[in-house]
Amino acid sequence: MNKKTAGILLNILFGVCLFYTSAFFSWTAMSKFDFGYSSMYKMLDIDGMVRKYAPKNADSEKKLFVLTDREEHERLFGEISRAINSAGEGLENIEFRPMMTEQSYKLLTTPEIQHLMDVSDVVFWFKISSYFFIVASLFCIIAMANQKIRPARPIIAVPVTLGVLCLSGLLIYAFGVKEVFYFLHEVVFKEHQWFFYYEESLMTVLMHAPDIFGYIALMLVILAFVFYTALMFYSRCAFQPEQRDKLEVRTYHTLIMVYATVMTFSALYAPQPLQPILMSEFGVSKEQAALLTTVTMIPLGIAPIVYGYMLESFSSKKLFSIGIGALALLQFAFFFTDNFHLLIVIRFFVGMAIPAVLTSIMTYISTVTKRETVQKQMAYYISSTILGGFAGRFFSGSYRLILRLALDISHTRFQPFACICAYPQPPRSGDTDFKIQRPFCSGCA
Repeated sequence: MNKKTAGILLNILFGVCLFYTSAFFSWTAMSKFDFGYSSMYKMLDIDGMVRKYAPKNADSEKKLFVLTDREEHERLFGEISRAINSAGEGLENIEFRPMMTEQSYKLLTTPEIQHLMDVSDVVFWFKISSYFFIVASLFCIIAMANQKIRPARPIIAVPVTLGVLCLSGLLIYAFGVKEVFYFLHEVVFKEHQWFFYYEESLMTVLMHAPDIFGYIALMLVILAFVFYTALMFYSRCAFQPEQRDKLEVRTYHTLIMVYATVMTFSALYAPQPLQPILMSEFGVSKEQAALLTTVTMIPLGIAPIVYGYMLESFSSKKLFSIGIGALALLQFAFFFTDNFHLLIVIRFFVGMAIPAVLTSIMTYISTVTKRETVQKQMAYYISSTILGGFAGRFFSGSYRLILRLALDISHTRFQPFACICAYPQPPRSGDTDFKIQRPFCSGCA
């Protein structure tokens, strides 16, 4: 086997191991926030599901579940999530307490507990295998170091990985999302019951299965891709640093500049196509919904002047790092906020953070870039602003449609994740008759 073939095979293996590791990081991170259950509670109409199906449960005690509120639902989901991540420990002890009573009742039936135990087994082996892939990644690095083979360029590896993910999504859609979902359950959980009706399972009602799993799976993949991108850039930058030349470093700086600019402008314009959804979600007028974009523009005319003076004392790299970090945190805050007025406040501060990013990039171009490449860098920057404005409007506008077509669920808050990807720094509701039953399987992601 020649060196070129060995390099290709090692990089493919390294990429697979790195993405599996990123999926593990993504699972771990989302587990800490109960997979965003509170943020999708209203979107999936969990309260409506409880009021509709809990009274139809054959168990008289479980009918009382209709007297529970959102806080109780979030607590119960959190306990299920933590139990699954702890080998199913405590599942049989999960109880719900109706309002205006001190008595508690068992939430889960024996078949439900058994199914969740099966899910916890899958999670356990996923974690164990993740450690194997982490070790395998290290062996790939050692092998590449011995053969003097560098990791694949992120500008190639990341788009290829994204293409594979998109192709996989299209194949799942072609075969049928629900069909694939049921097939996997039949294969993995064939020994025990995994299929539950809403009218017989509080667990299924609490999760609004299977819609919730589509949302969670999508968020897991997006976050895993973010981790993967960051790890690929880091491995390329840190691996054999003595062999990096100036041209490669400048190319890396350009990629970061373009990437950050596109994501920043995406975050700026993403709410525009979502105005009808925001009006329905928060019960506000068209003018009020438009404030989420308008209020962000207010600081844009003033803040650059302030940041210009700050750059006399701060380096452009430091201001860029602070600005992009603040922007990412604000986007996270936007995602987890359900109060419209607080969203406006957050968007105002987003308008304060965006000029910090853009001003530092412009300063870098004018002061650090060599004179003969300034025009090229400016062309990259201008193209990135146009692409970012388009991407923010296009992806936020089409995201709801894509999810409806693929998963039959609605989701209105994709915008915060657009900015997370920009964080890398430069080097250094009608009721239905009870006889009509909707069969869904259940489990916990």
